[in-house]
Amino acid sequence: MTKKIQKEWRYRPAENPGLAAKLATSLGMPEVIGSLLLQRGIDSHAAAKSFLWPTLAELPSPLLMKGMDKAVQILGEAICEQRQIIIYGDYDVDGVTGMAVLALFLKDLGVSCHCCQPHRLQNGYGFSADLIKNATKDAVLVTVDCGISDVAEVARAKELGLSVIVTDHHQPPSELPAADAILNPIQPGCEFPYKHLAGVGVAFYLAMGLRGHLMKKNFFKEDCSAPNLKSFLDLVAIGTICDMTPLTGANRIMTIAGLEILASNKRPGLQYLLQIAGISGHHVSAEDIGYRVGPRLNAPGRLGDAGLALKLLMSEDAIEAKELAQMVDGINQERQELVRLVAEEAKGRAAKLVESGANSLVLHGKDWHGGVVGIVSSRLVGDFHRPTILLTYNKKGLLKGSGRSIPGFDLHQALTDCAELLESYGGHTAAVGLSLQPKNLDNFIARFEEIVSRRLDKEALQPLLWIDQVVSGKELNHEGFVKGYQRLAPFGMGNPAPVFAPAAEILLGNAKVVGGDHLKFTATFSGVNWSGIGFGFGGFLAKTEGRSALPAFTVQQNFFRGREEWQLNVVDILPPTST
Repeated sequence: MTKKIQKEWRYRPAENPGLAAKLATSLGMPEVIGSLLLQRGIDSHAAAKSFLWPTLAELPSPLLMKGMDKAVQILGEAICEQRQIIIYGDYDVDGVTGMAVLALFLKDLGVSCHCCQPHRLQNGYGFSADLIKNATKDAVLVTVDCGISDVAEVARAKELGLSVIVTDHHQPPSELPAADAILNPIQPGCEFPYKHLAGVGVAFYLAMGLRGHLMKKNFFKEDCSAPNLKSFLDLVAIGTICDMTPLTGANRIMTIAGLEILASNKRPGLQYLLQIAGISGHHVSAEDIGYRVGPRLNAPGRLGDAGLALKLLMSEDAIEAKELAQMVDGINQERQELVRLVAEEAKGRAAKLVESGANSLVLHGKDWHGGVVGIVSSRLVGDFHRPTILLTYNKKGLLKGSGRSIPGFDLHQALTDCAELLESYGGHTAAVGLSLQPKNLDNFIARFEEIVSRRLDKEALQPLLWIDQVVSGKELNHEGFVKGYQRLAPFGMGNPAPVFAPAAEILLGNAKVVGGDHLKFTATFSGVNWSGIGFGFGGFLAKTEGRSALPAFTVQQNFFRGREEWQLNVVDILPPTST
């Protein structure tokens, strides 16, 4: 078993206890909730109400997004003139859900469209004009979650006579594609106030803008016949969570509404997928989506054809949807085995590099599957806290792969500084995709290590665990705490689940290893008993069995066989100080 780097615990300072108590009292919640709100920069009753009970009315207008006026005009004319509309999306969950939003929205308008996705292993990431070369000359092409870096390919599409609308959220290059309209909140000159939309969020905003445009043009016989945009937010929530965009601002508003819709979902494909994933139909959390739904939807695109996931999301036939859900789950099991094989080899090599003093990890494997290197990169970052890139060979003989970063290091900028050694690259601060010639590998490894070493000191390479609150069992067992904690969710990027710790060591009783390497136990502190689970902490059993230890944990609802239970979810354990 590869040894992980030990995290250094740090405790967040108390955030103005007087203000925390006042804020909590105004909300009818315990002080610990007020303190957690202050830690998130929420220091007034009005701001707290907006955060805890957000409404769709607070979403920014789509007309604030640069390029929206032109985009909806092009699409509106194409719809009225019955021209071909092509939706071209990325193969990950963000791209698939974004495509589904637009395709289903158009379907509700009575408009058919052609959906097109690249094959990860055959076509690679991004827009490829080869896949739409048979389109009619007056067609409208809409990219989803891609296109912003595909200058040459967009130019080819224009040469074919297509109108092109690029919707994307990735970092724009210095030269933008010559599309008819570009929707990207982070493009230069865009005044849209929220900059962290996922690709599916940008696609949803296009649907929102188009609906408003068509209403002004009296497209609908009655206002009530216009598609209900809220009905698409289940897909927006899934894509937003799975693409690990911050669950703040507009993303938080849409995700909360989307999770509520998922709890009573009417899409057959999602109904069966939730069942297979063991998720209660009455409660769906961001964690459920990120860890159980997302990997299954991602699996077809990772191993080949993402069209299966898109078909599942759009299916309206129960029998077909059930078969598709089972197929997707089977592909995910295959994906899990591939991840295990790549991770087993990569972790051993990574450990040796870290022991030798490496500040970055660039690894390649001849037989590694290109669809899972991104997942393994993320796991290596979690284990070794180093900017990490994993590469494998594609059919063209290029090294192609994915990278993941750590807080404080802009991975996209690092690749920009190595651009002359790369064939292509794209992404954002925390995650990238890239390709390079094998002859440039050694130089790239050296350059990347030099950049990381120059920009990150030893302290930045030491993984930290911030403890948000020191709590007692009685505080956690308070009814007001549970209600307030639920309103703080959904948790994810930008709004992480609070990490708690007891003031002193507590007894972890009835401890046992389950599921291979997970620690299951009962914690007793402040006279209150809690069940707990520590995923990946099975190795701590020998250190803690029958003794007290200091766990850091989040709390979460666990639904099992119709029974609801709140449990401790361990994120780290300090072993007993006494033997």
